[in-house]
Amino acid sequence: MNLTSFFYWLGDAFTALFKVIPFVGIGVDYVFMAVIAILLAYWLLVLSKDEAGKSSKKLYPYVDSKESEKKQSEISSTNFTVK
Repeated sequence: MNLTSFFYWLGDAFTALFKVIPFVGIGVDYVFMAVIAILLAYWLLVLSKDEAGKSSKKLYPYVDSKESEKKQSEISSTNFTVK
């Protein structure tokens, strides 16, 4: 098999593939849209059951702590001068 016949075969394969893609593509699009919609609905359900951010307090406990307020006040009270 020389390169010319290989490229003709490759072109014929892609031509056949592109004739099938419009029929398959529409179905795949609907499957992707359904999966995304289901995952979005699930995520919104999880967020609604969060009860005012309890999980975020578990993930970021330093946000509401007195220590973080102290560090923030130290940072804001520091004088920065540009020379």
